[in-house]
Amino acid sequence: MAGAAPFAGWRVLELCNGLAVSYCGKMFADAGAEVVKIESPQGDSLRAWSAAGGPPGALFGYLAAGKKSVINRGQAEVASLLAGADLVLTDLTDGWTLDGITALSAASAVVVAVTPFGTTGPYAENQVAANEFILQALCGSIAGRGWPDDEPVQAGGRLGEWLAGTFAAAAAAATARHAARSGRGRVIDVSTYEAMVIAMGGLSAMSASVLGPDSLLHERSLELPSIVPTADGMVGFCTITAQQFQDFLVMIDRADLVGDAELASFAGRVARRDEFLDMVTAWTRSRTTQEIVDVAVAFRIPVAPIASPEMLPKLDHFVERGVFVESRDGVLAPRVPYRSEAMATRPPRQPRRSAPTTHACTGRRDPSRPAPTRPTRFRCPTCGSPISPRSGPARSPRNCSAPWAPT
Repeated sequence: MAGAAPFAGWRVLELCNGLAVSYCGKMFADAGAEVVKIESPQGDSLRAWSAAGGPPGALFGYLAAGKKSVINRGQAEVASLLAGADLVLTDLTDGWTLDGITALSAASAVVVAVTPFGTTGPYAENQVAANEFILQALCGSIAGRGWPDDEPVQAGGRLGEWLAGTFAAAAAAATARHAARSGRGRVIDVSTYEAMVIAMGGLSAMSASVLGPDSLLHERSLELPSIVPTADGMVGFCTITAQQFQDFLVMIDRADLVGDAELASFAGRVARRDEFLDMVTAWTRSRTTQEIVDVAVAFRIPVAPIASPEMLPKLDHFVERGVFVESRDGVLAPRVPYRSEAMATRPPRQPRRSAPTTHACTGRRDPSRPAPTRPTRFRCPTCGSPISPRSGPARSPRNCSAPWAPT
């Protein structure tokens, strides 16, 4: 039987102007927490990601759906919100410091800071400026991407910030549960750079550590064949083995090239890139994406249709699982990518909650939300006396008043 959402009754405060912390907060909102955004006087910078002079765009609508918002509130009111929060998420913008936030937060609160390089180390201490492109370069992700005779290519979509938000949410969820049991808050220092090294640059580092630096591919490259146009869209191929490439040539009606030793090598295909792509696209442009996928599957060639924004919500898998839902303000976005029997989830076609307007939060806990699912009182492991999680760390047997407590 479905129960309360995992973080129902929890109060989460979000102090940020970036994507990573906004996404981290969104995951807690999706899991039932009451998330309150404390915005800068100008409003969250993501609100401006829309047409000039228009309302907040789809990105803000997706990240802020179901949250409340506070803007231009006094220091005393913000301090009160911090004191009542179970979890505080920040990117340390708008003049916030880690010491300042922890000083105002409850002793049992978990504070999560997501910054480009973390809060320690030479890059952080020297305030090295960093954006997505710089971090992708530093972590090695850009080194092998692109054509050898062109500039390096950044992977689009600000992947590092999404990654950092995901890592932050996982660490915050586990630590917050522990803090709820122990009454001891923690500070979590998340480095976007380090998250990107793990997820986007680790393969090169591992290869170099095992095989030596000479094992690394120094020239940039892209797969050939790769993503190519079709009669109604695009399709992607990945011919890893020699057999797959030979079958690919037969599929595109160029069996006469099966014995071409130069084309059989990746370096040879790069050298004859224009010639090779011309023959591939001559075949793909005359067929629909689905026709190509069907033929490639029959040849056992790795293939995938490239979904367009219009196509994605209509894919049968997503339709069956009710993945895309529309909010009350008309934003079509994916719902949470997980299901749980112990969690009450919205029906597939139920509208998502809208993003908040400014001044939407009173600073009081929403009475319509269920009671917290975490324990609200703790007991001394020795004497069993109740301890309030807001009063500080749980007392240990050493300072217990029980006469037989160990010393």
